[in-house]
Amino acid sequence: RGLGDVYKRQPHDRNVIKYLPSLFQKAWSPNARVSLLLQKLLMEPITMVVIGLALIVCAYMAWNIGANDVANAMGTSVGSRALTLKQAVIIAAIFEFCGAFFAGDAVTDTVRKGILEVDFSTVTPEISQDIAFGFIAAMMAAATWLTIATRFGLPVSTTHSIIGGIIGVGLDLEVDHNTSYINWEVVLFTILFECFYKIFSIWEFLVKESWSTIKIVLLNVLV
Repeated sequence: RGLGDVYKRQPHDRNVIKYLPSLFQKAWSPNARVSLLLQKLLMEPITMVVIGLALIVCAYMAWNIGANDVANAMGTSVGSRALTLKQAVIIAAIFEFCGAFFAGDAVTDTVRKGILEVDFSTVTPEISQDIAFGFIAAMMAAATWLTIATRFGLPVSTTHSIIGGIIGVGLDLEVDHNTSYINWEVVLFTILFECFYKIFSIWEFLVKESWSTIKIVLLNVLV
C-alpha cells in the first residue's frame, strides 16, 4: 500500500519503484553474496586458514565415522547377508544424512555450545581465534582416535571422543585465559547418562542370560 501511494502521488519516482525488484535481486543474488564473502575472507587471511583446516578435518572425521560408527550399525546386516555391502553403504549414506540433518540439532547444540559456555559478544579476537583452533584440534584428536580404534576393530563412540577433546580444549583455555568455560553440569549429566545406559545394558543382558539358563534347566527337569 505504501509503494502504491508513492506510485500515484509522485510520478517522477515511478522509474525508481519500477527498478526496485531488479536492484534487490542483484544485491541479494548468490553471486553478490559470494563476492561479499570472498572480500571478507581476503581481508582476513586467518579466516581462510581456519575454514580450510576445518573442512579438511571435517572430511577426515566423516571418513572415520563411516569406517567405525556406520560399520557398527550395519555390520550385523552385512554379516548375516541380509544386505550386500553396496546396499548397506547406500542405506547408511541416506539415513545418516537424514538423521544428522533432521534430528541432529540437539546433539549439535550440546557439542557446539553446551559443554563450553562462551559469550562471544565479550571475548577478545585472540580468545575467539584460540577457541576456533581449539575446536579443530579437538575434532582432529577425535578423528585420530577413531582411526586407531577402527584399525584394531574397537567399537568406540564418536560423540564421546569429541566431547573428551572439547573438555581438553576447555581446560587449556581456562588455564591460558584464567577464566571458566566448561559447563560441568552438562559434562556430569553426559557421564551419568552413559553410566546408566551401560548399567541398563548389562542388566538386560544378565536378565536374558538368566532366563535362558532357567529355561534350559526347566526343560532338562521336565524331560
